Amino acid sequence: MKVFTYPLIPFTIFLSLGILTNSYLNFSFEQILVLVGISIGSFFAIWLQTKNSWKSTILFGISTYLAAFSIGVSIQHFHFQPNSTQHYSHSLKNEAVFSGKGIIVANLKSTSKNTKHILSITECNSEKTTGQLLIYVKKEASKTLIPGDEIVFISECQEIPKNFNPYQFDYATYLEHQNIFHQVFLKENDYLFINHKSNWNSFWFQLQKKLTESFDIHKFDDKTQAILNSLLFGQRKLLDKETLTTYSNAGIIHILAISGLHVGILYLLLITLLKPLKHIPKGKLLSLLITLFLLWSFAVLTGLSASVTRAVTMFSVIAIGKFLNRNTNTYNTVAFSALLLLLFNPNFIFDVGFQMSYAAVLAIVAFHPFFKYFYFTKSKTARFFTDLILVSLAAQIGVLPLSLFYFNQFPMLFLLANIVVIPLTTLILWLGISTLVLNFLFPKLALLSGEILKFCISILNLYAEWISSFEKLVLRNISFSSTLCLVSYLVIFLFLFWLYKRTFQYFKYALLGIICLQICFLFTKQLSNTSNEMIFFNAKNSLISIKQNGKINFFTNEVELNSETINHYKRGSFNDSIEVYPLQNIYAYHKEQILVIDSIYYAIEEKPTILFLTNNPNINLERILTETHPQQVIADNSNPFYKIEHWKATCAKRKIPFHATAEKGFYSLK
Repeated sequence: MKVFTYPLIPFTIFLSLGILTNSYLNFSFEQILVLVGISIGSFFAIWLQTKNSWKSTILFGISTYLAAFSIGVSIQHFHFQPNSTQHYSHSLKNEAVFSGKGIIVANLKSTSKNTKHILSITECNSEKTTGQLLIYVKKEASKTLIPGDEIVFISECQEIPKNFNPYQFDYATYLEHQNIFHQVFLKENDYLFINHKSNWNSFWFQLQKKLTESFDIHKFDDKTQAILNSLLFGQRKLLDKETLTTYSNAGIIHILAISGLHVGILYLLLITLLKPLKHIPKGKLLSLLITLFLLWSFAVLTGLSASVTRAVTMFSVIAIGKFLNRNTNTYNTVAFSALLLLLFNPNFIFDVGFQMSYAAVLAIVAFHPFFKYFYFTKSKTARFFTDLILVSLAAQIGVLPLSLFYFNQFPMLFLLANIVVIPLTTLILWLGISTLVLNFLFPKLALLSGEILKFCISILNLYAEWISSFEKLVLRNISFSSTLCLVSYLVIFLFLFWLYKRTFQYFKYALLGIICLQICFLFTKQLSNTSNEMIFFNAKNSLISIKQNGKINFFTNEVELNSETINHYKRGSFNDSIEVYPLQNIYAYHKEQILVIDSIYYAIEEKPTILFLTNNPNINLERILTETHPQQVIADNSNPFYKIEHWKATCAKRKIPFHATAEKGFYSLK
């Protein structure tokens, strides 16, 4: 029964919808059992009674995709670790301090004061548990923790705060999709190293360390080594902010994260090198096994990251299909790889790289039939660069809505950048792998290839710097919402339909889609501008905003230092009508009276409902609370930690709500 031309695509879509639905609604186990029972029962009932009619075909399709939806709901439920009774969150007591035991899983990029790790917790308050924590360890600690290290500790377990400021990257939600919900800050005396356990994480860490250290003989500078580590091993921890900004502005940040591009290059290299094996008995099978082994070895080498795993999965499906002499449909191949990955880890669907990779691949596949209209010569060199331009353009169209939504900028020179960068990255990747092998086999020969590799990376850096120097050609701070992102994909879909059908009716649909996008933008802007709010930002230099009547007024004494936060809020609010004023001591917002204490306290006639403590004032909060009787006290990040803790205790004693932006993020009054 042929329900759809590409049946795996709608099945994967409905499975994804099930994952998304349960991630937001979090159905109970009993509700999921009912849903699964209904979907399975209806599927088999329709399958047993099906006849070759359009009605049965539709019913069979509906039951199939209901089953896919219920599968998505189920796997998300079981993958969400707090649903397990063994999760550490069920063992947390009401006390602020708890004891724990666990094993280091991974090292993350350190902050200026702390090393940062993911800990798999095995014991919480003397109870056996599961789950993961984010831990920060002071850098002055005598031992640097590595994957496999087992520790015991006593500390305060804190929930990871949501956005510290509006419309900024939500780190807490990002970690939640990795099943990490709490963080712990450890000083040297707060934890004790027990022993080192050999496991997959420690093996992978030691292997990567040995491989990266093999490049020490080349004495590469830090920038060259950081880019090489990123391209070969997926390690972006050593990349400095300046390099990331340069590559982002040039529109080539994607090459610094191992993705389908790098795996595709490796796959093409392997099938080229293994071609001679096809002339020997069982050569095709041997070629397939070697290809699969090396592709998955590369994935293991990079730590089985989401981007590499999905790319290796897709190319593995393609390789197996070719071995079986089946011209597998590309759409089904892409859908099958996505299906496998989501069944393994449903949280991949929230990964930005996952979304952008599949958007780019699907766009390239969809636009590929039209590439032939741009071949104006039979020259292979000319066709190579034509394909390069068209592939880059198609991929950019596919990821454009996601790029605008997540990164709010658009580099207009992305085509010029990719024409040089993609071939150069291919050469660097080949040279990098070859040099890595030679580092162990023939170190003297490796020094020669290392010099060529260093030269190629320097050319890449210089070209990226040149492209990013055209700052006016990088459109920044673009206001874009999730709704606009979805409607944009609808426009792209309708435009593709018109390209394939080429009738006036489908052209009208494409134009209607563009009109819908414009209406959606105007509605979003109007809706945002009609809402009013007052924000106390989490800032080292005090910042307050009041949005009323479609205008935003910012109050700060340090405009330049707060410019990034102001831009984020302006962009997220879809509002360019802003004014900036010096910080004041008294504000009135609706029924609230706000007193700002930034140096010394002075009494006012009308009692404030909110106290805002900023810029490290020397005050006696106990006396001020007695005189003012506020309903809320707020302290921003311009105050030292010890004072915030003292003020928090004072407010707790008087049962007055206290909000520290450094712990809980910004404070909003609607």
